[in-house]
Amino acid sequence: MKLNKPPIVEMWVEFLFDPNPSESVEPKFEFLGQFTNQYPKLEILHEDTLEFQQFSPKQLPKVVGRKVEIRHLRASDEKATRWIHVTHNRLVCNFLRLGEGYPGFRALSEDAIAKLKSYVERCQPLKIRQAAIHYVDVIEIPLPENRAIQLADYFTLGLDLPVDPFGDQLSYLLRTAVRPADGTGALEIQLQSESLAPDGKRLRFRMDWHKSCPYDGEIDPDRILADLKRAHESIIRCFRSAFTETTWKLFDPED
Repeated sequence: MKLNKPPIVEMWVEFLFDPNPSESVEPKFEFLGQFTNQYPKLEILHEDTLEFQQFSPKQLPKVVGRKVEIRHLRASDEKATRWIHVTHNRLVCNFLRLGEGYPGFRALSEDAIAKLKSYVERCQPLKIRQAAIHYVDVIEIPLPENRAIQLADYFTLGLDLPVDPFGDQLSYLLRTAVRPADGTGALEIQLQSESLAPDGKRLRFRMDWHKSCPYDGEIDPDRILADLKRAHESIIRCFRSAFTETTWKLFDPED
């Protein structure tokens, strides 16, 4: 299935761990330091905590201590289209589509697994708890002359309220979790209306797809890659079934 105008705008692969209790933040810096050529921009998000002590009821409390804790490291490429996020128990490899190009699931997932192997070597987490993939799609629906649309004309999931007595539906948010019959586990889906396109002639909808693979044990990159591939294939089957033919044609599919 090839779409010449795919609606995808963002995709990420994430891994959740039981962290090594003896680990300091230095191994995380070493991990990110291996990719400075690809991800030269580094941001450090920290939590700054001050300790106060009251010496006299007639005086304001005084600062007697300060603690700075690094909570989140993130590195990006020059165009801010590729990111690596690292917290105390999570690794996320993120892709943001700014133009027409999209590397595809295979390239992005294999790159994420390569980062996972390096992360495990440097940071030595005790276990992996979860691997997941997340897609963000933006679908632009052309507005008819009356500037009102029925969701059932474009999506196979949703709820249209009767115009009488409700009137036009101004915004929309649906969140659901399903369990596809393919045995790959639960899939979370969110569909919401966002805003008009800049030309005022199209209504934007955002769809989020999140599918996770649970684990409780040692990290096996080959198994995780295979599980992510099956999860991706499951999302693709549901993705196709989520739209009517009218919407599907907006993506310019190739036969």
